[in-house]
Amino acid sequence: MKKIFLSALGIFLLGGGIVLAQSNSSVGINGESPKTTLDIQKGQSAFPGMLPPRVSKYDLHTRTYRAEHDGTTVYVNDMSDTKRDEMFRNYNEQLEFVTSTGHYYFDARKNRWVRFSEFTTYNEEGFVPYTLVKDEAEQPTDVPFFGSLTNVSLGLAAAVTVPARSTVQIVVNYSVPAGMVLYNGRYFDDAEGTSVTGRGVVGTAFLRQEGNSQVEEVKSASRNYLLPHQNLAPIRTIRRHEIYSMITMEAEYAETYTNDSDAPVTLTYGVAGKIIKLETSIANRTPYVRFGMWAPGNNENFNWGRGSITLESYIKNN
Repeated sequence: MKKIFLSALGIFLLGGGIVLAQSNSSVGINGESPKTTLDIQKGQSAFPGMLPPRVSKYDLHTRTYRAEHDGTTVYVNDMSDTKRDEMFRNYNEQLEFVTSTGHYYFDARKNRWVRFSEFTTYNEEGFVPYTLVKDEAEQPTDVPFFGSLTNVSLGLAAAVTVPARSTVQIVVNYSVPAGMVLYNGRYFDDAEGTSVTGRGVVGTAFLRQEGNSQVEEVKSASRNYLLPHQNLAPIRTIRRHEIYSMITMEAEYAETYTNDSDAPVTLTYGVAGKIIKLETSIANRTPYVRFGMWAPGNNENFNWGRGSITLESYIKNN
């Protein structure tokens, strides 16, 4: 039996299996006394639930949603890129966060489709996990010392985009191994047993860039370290490099960034190397600092580890 009850119009329609009731601007499905604007009861359905419109990413690409569509919900079930070229030529920024199938809602303040989080954990201030980015060194960086150097590129960077009308908590951690290396471009020809000493001061510069503005050093997260005085003996004529000592430079940086504008803002963080001073006891040798790792192979890297930078962020709407 099907029964549809519209109290505002005073109409009954009889059929089978479902009850639709309208009362005081509220609508009930499978119930005659809706408690909210839309009140859905299980009824006799073999598969209780509600299916939102199922669309492809391309379906959303061909439409521009506006403020009156705020809160619209869809299920993206097709991520195929058969229209990839067209989507590339006519980029729709509203799809920036549509990266996989799932439930999405349109947030008019961000002007973006936002995915419902499968595991949402709020902290005490109402933030939820947003992004996790990690960058690792792939090769060592050798830098000869000919004077003070304060901006040695290590290729370590991480970025986060803060959507419009959002606040993001950002935590950045980095770790950079470094050591003093003696290298003169040829095999050592000093006699077996020759004793060599060396020491130096090296460091890191922690860098921050907001959008396209000038890159600035955050000195509170930069570090200087002493490579301690160390003897290395004996020199072996079959070896091309000799290392005096190694240290690991680490720091953590945190900030909360509020974007009250109507456009997203990208924050980029990076780590550069610094060489303050190097000394060696052997003349005619160019001292180097090696940053990032000793060697790419796991069996050759000894206990150096790899240079890395990790960015975690948490977000909430303003």
